[in-house]
Amino acid sequence: MAPADVEVWVARVGAGAVVLTAADLTSGLLDLRTWGVVGFEPDACDGLVRNVLLWAMDGHPDGPAADAAATTGPADPAPATRPGD
Repeated sequence: MAPADVEVWVARVGAGAVVLTAADLTSGLLDLRTWGVVGFEPDACDGLVRNVLLWAMDGHPDGPAADAAATTGPADPAPATRPGD
């Protein structure tokens, strides 16, 4: 799968961040061609993981690309309740 074919999201959680994608990274990192697994091609996967690691080592600075991809959910999430309350 080419990088342009899949979305990658960054969720900021406190001082950290979580990088999410619906495509499989494991098969690309291991250079497997497993039938039925939708994932990254090895070269694209290597580049994505390398960039994420460098971004994390740099303190995951904010920028236009990070802001455009950032997803944090609702601004004011509803408090958790138990069923029946």
